[in-house]
Amino acid sequence: MDIRFVMTPEGAGKKADEEAAKRACSYFRMDDMPVNPVLAFSFLEDRDWLNDYLAKELLKKSSKVAVCADEVTEKMITEIKLAQELGLPIRFYDADLHEINVDALVINKRIGPGLRKMIMDVNGISCSTGGCPYGAGEVTKEPTPEETVPVQEMVTDSVAAPEKKSMLHRLFVRH
Repeated sequence: MDIRFVMTPEGAGKKADEEAAKRACSYFRMDDMPVNPVLAFSFLEDRDWLNDYLAKELLKKSSKVAVCADEVTEKMITEIKLAQELGLPIRFYDADLHEINVDALVINKRIGPGLRKMIMDVNGISCSTGGCPYGAGEVTKEPTPEETVPVQEMVTDSVAAPEKKSMLHRLFVRH
């Protein structure tokens, strides 16, 4: 049986965080062994440095990752990036545990901009590849040198433009 690291946001209050984590772990209970740092390390204080360290160690022991949120926290972003470095498969779910369809991400108004960007990064989509994580529509790429039309150089007369003088110069210099 695989271990699935279930990420849920923290910061809504200890009771609310634990309820969201229980609901998310309950959703994955039949597929894998779900583990969540909010539940696993509930004996630690919120600001304890050991909490972050143990969460990263738990992530290293996992074989899959599920992100269950409408928006990510700073801690979740670092954990998602670590999961990417480890080569773990990452799946994204909203707070109601509906899987987020990457193709419909542009029209999904529920997902916050941070989570939207992380989903695009994990799936290798960026503005430079034609996708826009912020829902601004398709971004046009810059034309290649072969596609550009050469601009004719402007021919100017050799008449120099009059030199602009500052107001003080005009007031105090004799003409």
